[in-house]
Amino acid sequence: MAQTLEKISSLESNQNESVPANNEYPFPHKPDGSPDLEGCVRRYGELERTIDSLVSTADDKISEIRSTLVNQTEPLEKERVSLLDYLKANLKQENFPNGSKTIVLAAGEISKRSSKAVSVVPTVGEVLKKNHLIKFEKEAQAKFGGVFLKMKLEVSKSAIQANASAAKKLIGAEIEKRETLSIKPAKTEIQE
Repeated sequence: MAQTLEKISSLESNQNESVPANNEYPFPHKPDGSPDLEGCVRRYGELERTIDSLVSTADDKISEIRSTLVNQTEPLEKERVSLLDYLKANLKQENFPNGSKTIVLAAGEISKRSSKAVSVVPTVGEVLKKNHLIKFEKEAQAKFGGVFLKMKLEVSKSAIQANASAAKKLIGAEIEKRETLSIKPAKTEIQE
């Protein structure tokens, strides 16, 4: 609640300044004119509860609006995903002119991109141990007293892609080929 309230109101207390005599809010006073501390705390609590109630009511309305929005957009999103799946299944290379990766239509564009992801199941340390290469790392660290040398070992994705069969045999690397299809509709006015 407090975070929501902070977004709503940027008012802050000026606790270091004196309260102006013509303050627009009446302060509780005792009959002798001294500040009524009990009354101030009571009023502060009333204001806090009123603010909490207003924020809670607004949060309920926002939740209701979001729920309605989800109910309205879910079938549309399912249809959109279905169209994308249909295009993925039915687009052929000959649909793309001159080996292009994009089809330009009056209604928009369809783009197809291929990517390769390299995954190595064992860690780099396990690969080094398996291939008896860990001693080189330890020798280098010993030569520099183990203090001045920090080694970062990582697999070379480009080398794995260049020689996939050897990489799979030696270190268990796998190359996953993916194809991404994206649709960019032409900008049109929303019709009601």
